Amino acid sequence: MNVTQKGIDLIKKWEGCYLKAYKDVAGVWTIGYGTTNADKGITRTEIKSGLEISQTTADEWLRKSVEKKYVPLVNKYSKYNFNQNQFDALVSICYNCGAG
Repeated sequence: MNVTQKGIDLIKKWEGCYLKAYKDVAGVWTIGYGTTNADKGITRTEIKSGLEISQTTADEWLRKSVEKKYVPLVNKYSKYNFNQNQFDALVSICYNCGAG
């Protein structure tokens, strides 16, 4: 399965979007919808003080991150035959909590 726009919108709703880099509560540089340097393979950009991105870039990084990291993680459990709403919700939870 793949995440739908409804699933992406769910992530956006809970994450919020910041177009200027900031340190999160753990002191990690973050931008967009929670993008960090752990996503450097996707963004090809170092998240650091002073970095600003466009809304289009934030949306693109979110979509790429979800498709490359979180959709495959949820698909490992395809034997449970999730419906699309369940799948989207699980991807959102994984994005929020992390892939670990």
